[in-house]
Amino acid sequence: MYDEPEAVNELMFKISEAFSLFVKKQREITNDEFGTSNGLQGVWSPNGGVWLSDDDLVSIGSELYEKFILPHYSRIFTEFGGGHLHYCGDGSHQLNNILSIKGLTAINNSPMSNFDSFHKLQIGTGNKYVIEIQDAAPEFPELYYNDLFDGIKNFNGIMVVTFVEDELAMDMEGRTVFVKRDPYVTANEIVKSVRKAVSKQINK
Repeated sequence: MYDEPEAVNELMFKISEAFSLFVKKQREITNDEFGTSNGLQGVWSPNGGVWLSDDDLVSIGSELYEKFILPHYSRIFTEFGGGHLHYCGDGSHQLNNILSIKGLTAINNSPMSNFDSFHKLQIGTGNKYVIEIQDAAPEFPELYYNDLFDGIKNFNGIMVVTFVEDELAMDMEGRTVFVKRDPYVTANEIVKSVRKAVSKQINK
């Protein structure tokens, strides 16, 4: 990116073009309506024709992201009538870039116990987008969602789309730990914990 910026831009253009052609071919087969998408891991939200998974977002500097990534994402999301952007962890240094992506309609984030960065994302985007919280099911749901939602007042557009597994969970440090639990019981515990945490913030 520093030594051969033109080559990187050419590469990104080719990758973006290949991605667009592939999705268009998928659409011919699935016959999905323009502007709609099944979303990352089947998580659907309105007004998003495609989704991109970008976990490198957290590790690249904001200036390089603005120069080499942002224009191509804007092109793709605009072409498909909106789009969802996924990343795991702390992407708070990219907030201005995220706000500048044309056609972005939803942010799919796995905070992974990065509570401060999630607060910055939620407050900084000002409910402009749907925010899908797609963490692995926490080991201690009540503690996790209490900390995740602490200080948040406006929950419009927030979707909790936790994925529950019977032998894996996320601890309070965002790490994967082995557990043995009933996924249906766990899912209901998460619903209860989320409702309790949201109610606590709204009624403060």
